[in-house]
Amino acid sequence: MVQFRLLGPVEVVARGQTIEVGPPQRCTVLAALAVDAGRQVTAETLIDRIWDDRPPERVRRALHAHVTRLRRLLEQVDTVEHTPSRLLRRSGGYLLDVEPERVDLHLFRRLLEHSRDPGRTDTERVGPDRAVGRPHPTRVAPAASGRGPGMGARRTAD
Repeated sequence: MVQFRLLGPVEVVARGQTIEVGPPQRCTVLAALAVDAGRQVTAETLIDRIWDDRPPERVRRALHAHVTRLRRLLEQVDTVEHTPSRLLRRSGGYLLDVEPERVDLHLFRRLLEHSRDPGRTDTERVGPDRAVGRPHPTRVAPAASGRGPGMGARRTAD
């Protein structure tokens, strides 16, 4: 199953190996979409998250170029993994069509909420699959950090 990592360097992980996403700007686009995995994000919201108040002159063209390359990456990963990770164009925006729990940020939030439930035992709070820690993937190629001007503020605000 393909996983998306936002806590730390922005990464795509398939079969335990990190897949090269591309330059930092593309990592930022992926992070801006993965924050709302399974929900449509308007182009305006993405532009704000990625470029903040310094968008390039042809910002929509730049966004579309990054999305196109991310689509190709996900299509290649899907042929190996056989688990759909689609990046769809919707009226006015884009949708990273994956289960939110395939994004470490969402999984972390769910586990945190789960751990705060006073009706659970310590083992139940941690979860048997998380008690011994999460294995780290084998790094195939360096993954660029996805911290753009808009994402820096977004990442610390969550």
